[in-house]
Amino acid sequence: MKEKEKKAALFNFKEFLPGWSLSFSICFMLFLYAPLELYVVNKDEFWFDIYKLFPIMLVLFSIAILLFTCILLFCYSIHRRLYQGAVIVLFVIFLTSYIQGNYLVYNFPPLDGTTIDWSKYTFEEMVSFVLWIVIVSLVLILIKFLHMQKFLQIVKFTGIGITLILFITFISIFIRNDGYKKKLDLCITKENEFSMSTDTNFIILLLDAVDARTLTELLEVKPEYKNVFSDFTYYPDMVCAYPFTKHSIPYIFSGDWYENDEPFEEYHVNAYKNSRFLAQLEKQEFNIGVYETELPLYDESICRFGNIKDGSGEFESIYALMRLELKLVGFKYAPFNLKKYCTFDISLLNNLKKQIDYSLYSASDLDFYNDINNTAFTYTDDKSFKFIHLEGAHVPFQYDKNMNVIENGTYEEKIEACITLTEAYLDKLKESEVYDNSVIILMADHGFNGNGGDLYAETMGRHNPMFLVKGINEKHDLYVSNAPVSFTDLQEAFMRLLNGSNSTEIFDWNESDQRERRYLFYIYLDDDHMVEFIQTDKADNMDTMVPTGKEFNY
Repeated sequence: MKEKEKKAALFNFKEFLPGWSLSFSICFMLFLYAPLELYVVNKDEFWFDIYKLFPIMLVLFSIAILLFTCILLFCYSIHRRLYQGAVIVLFVIFLTSYIQGNYLVYNFPPLDGTTIDWSKYTFEEMVSFVLWIVIVSLVLILIKFLHMQKFLQIVKFTGIGITLILFITFISIFIRNDGYKKKLDLCITKENEFSMSTDTNFIILLLDAVDARTLTELLEVKPEYKNVFSDFTYYPDMVCAYPFTKHSIPYIFSGDWYENDEPFEEYHVNAYKNSRFLAQLEKQEFNIGVYETELPLYDESICRFGNIKDGSGEFESIYALMRLELKLVGFKYAPFNLKKYCTFDISLLNNLKKQIDYSLYSASDLDFYNDINNTAFTYTDDKSFKFIHLEGAHVPFQYDKNMNVIENGTYEEKIEACITLTEAYLDKLKESEVYDNSVIILMADHGFNGNGGDLYAETMGRHNPMFLVKGINEKHDLYVSNAPVSFTDLQEAFMRLLNGSNSTEIFDWNESDQRERRYLFYIYLDDDHMVEFIQTDKADNMDTMVPTGKEFNY
């Protein structure tokens, strides 16, 4: 009897192999495939490339596989049954995570700082719960009707099969999305942000997600705000091009539509490289500064902007990167009721770049407001162009109207904070005597609609952004024009402003005109599928946003 127990206690590699193979598959999926796949699909949102990310994830994968191996060996050394129980638990986790992260990926809340109301996701939580019940039941049935050794073989080959599927899938995604392209070690700095021309300035201050409808309501109930925008013409009947920043900004510079007919990376580079507007600025010898955190830093043509500098190309904290990457993986692969513990503002990944001698640009409203109050303007005889993209009224709603940081603010309060910030900037331009010789555009990249309670309805309502403009030496009370204008008109408007037109002369449309205006709609994180809409009436009339039947799929 003692001899049999002794033999049973000996390590059996053949029996241990299924557990180790399963551990390898889990670690491959969660610590290599998942973060690399998420990067490749969304690579334009990150400053780093896969060559910086892969070695770090490889280290994390190695640590994880070592940890899993030690745990399984520990269980095996205590009792075979404990080892087998551990394998069963890991197998259930592996299957459910695989299905959750690769097939149940619809209707995810955005990771953009939005306060997520998880009560709206009871259906997704129920589906996730049912998935676990089904997988656990199937595994128990397999164990009941199969010998444990046969079950372990199924575990081994299932893990190997899914790993091969994931590997082939990643190679396909990697090639299709040009994941192999190396990004340059460049960074977006504050350099010359407050250097103004004594000759001519052309300033676009873009406040993200400021909706024209809400701004109009504020101007009606608080008419004192109209004084902030003296000398400007306000165009509340504006229709933008896209519902989110990713496509809106390059469209503003280029006027070229992206219709999922090429890799977005190529379009993004060409939007700046081939911009007729930027070419005209260069022809007129403007110094160009583009203060935008999502510039395509993988093409040397972006160095035409004076605030783009050589960077360190290093992460400020490897540990912080690993932690955020794991939260990102958890957000996609964890059961739905656990996703709430994996949320974070994905823009934090862009804050991990190691500091250099230059101050890095931040889109923070508060940072910009503090800079206005604490930074003296410098002057140059050269003409100056500045595009400054700030968080504006984007979530989270963390400021009151006086730019104090608060919790649980409202969208209206954050728009009032934007007005306070804008007033401070305009006052600074006036005090520095460069206001009159400046073209100033105050605009948003898209609007906002937080009252729908439905992802589709809220996204559809983002087509009506703020747009105000002042030409050189304009002096008058705030003028409101209800002309039906569109982002498709911006290129010509920019050219006319460069040539000295005032704010009422930049569009060909009059208030009495009727026109159709195009809008390409998509859901957040699902921009591979776009639907064309035409606005046939006023921008704020949701009933006249008509689908044309055209769809653009990548």
